[in-house]
Amino acid sequence: MLIDQTTPVTVARLTCLARTLVIEWTDGGRSEFHYVWLRDNAREAHHANGQRTIYTATLPPRLKARRAQQLENGLIEIVWANDSQVSTFAPAWLRGHDYQNATWPTWRDQHKLWGGIFKQAIPELPYTAVTTDPNALRLWLAMIKDYGFAILRGVPLKSGAVAEVVELFGFVRETNFGRYFDVKNSVTPTKLTYTNLTVDPCTSNAYRNPAPTLQLFHCLSSSLEGGESVVVDGFMVADTLRRQALEKFILLSTIPIRFHYSDEQTSLTHETPVIRLNSRHEIEAIYFSNHAASPFYLESTQMEAYYEAYITFGQMLASPQFQFCFRLEPGDLSITDNRRVLSGRTAFSGVGQRHLQCCFAERDSLDSKLAVLSRY
Repeated sequence: MLIDQTTPVTVARLTCLARTLVIEWTDGGRSEFHYVWLRDNAREAHHANGQRTIYTATLPPRLKARRAQQLENGLIEIVWANDSQVSTFAPAWLRGHDYQNATWPTWRDQHKLWGGIFKQAIPELPYTAVTTDPNALRLWLAMIKDYGFAILRGVPLKSGAVAEVVELFGFVRETNFGRYFDVKNSVTPTKLTYTNLTVDPCTSNAYRNPAPTLQLFHCLSSSLEGGESVVVDGFMVADTLRRQALEKFILLSTIPIRFHYSDEQTSLTHETPVIRLNSRHEIEAIYFSNHAASPFYLESTQMEAYYEAYITFGQMLASPQFQFCFRLEPGDLSITDNRRVLSGRTAFSGVGQRHLQCCFAERDSLDSKLAVLSRY
């Protein structure tokens, strides 16, 4: 991460090179900043609200500094040779944004991978705590960010409470299923979720672009035999596949397949690789929904190899080594990062009821709320 901007720093020497400003610090550190970056991030280039007010494309070409000096008030002043404009910077701000010496968090630093057994305690908190104590809410949101999964206990047994939980940190992502919707048996089910059959771990709504990034289930009643919830850390499984069978990982992360859903009012299609990577080739999202996958349309030379990779990944997702199973009792609510954690359930039968309410939300709102709560 970037250096703490609040750390007291003192400038020992400033040197203007052809394309960069070099700052030597009294603690022995050395920072080097490109002129174009300095001009683009200067104080006068930003509004009081922090947003940039200049259009970067209008910066003078091949910027050069006429001189740089530290003022009596401690600020570093740069006079530009191109147009005689003046920019000032706080030394602590520059030290805190030293991109040359920054240590960026790794993929593993940002995700606490888990398998069928949590090394630490199950990420859970009581509803009364997160609704009355900002520190408890911050802790619960941090659990979701770290593990992609968490539970609330003791959520009120009323319709719509699942949406009220979302409002603790953000906004409901409304879909064609509504603001929130009931999950229970249906005589004419339009989704596998509305039956009593096994639902294998999957990405919810993989046929949407973009798919919802958070999914919540609130249990209102559960008196049937079976119906245990199943969650799998897709990042853990994909990471294991990459280490054990790289050629299969490459196929699943480079070749897109199509997912679809349709009913009388809806027709949705999304094409994406099962394992999606970011620009640093880190795992960014998992899209695996076997019941919603369309027939594969691949090159003939790829078909058998792709099926081998797809089946291997599916078998890993179904392995007890990676699955965490638990029962949602009335008042329990589970939340999962739908980009990372795959959700499913076991089949259920017998006399009784099983009634859940589900809704969707987005991770950006959760991240924002967590960041705000972490300021204090």
